[in-house]
Amino acid sequence: MEQPKNNLKIVTDKKTNARVILPNMLTLIGVCIGLSSIRFALD
Repeated sequence: MEQPKNNLKIVTDKKTNARVILPNMLTLIGVCIGLSSIRFALD
């Protein structure tokens, strides 16, 4: 019995990666700044 061929390809594009990473990094920085500001406000 033959093994089925896997015809899926992983396509990586530098522009697509930048579109995904940049908003996530900005959100992560915003969360860190927000949590830090809450901590300093309580102190």
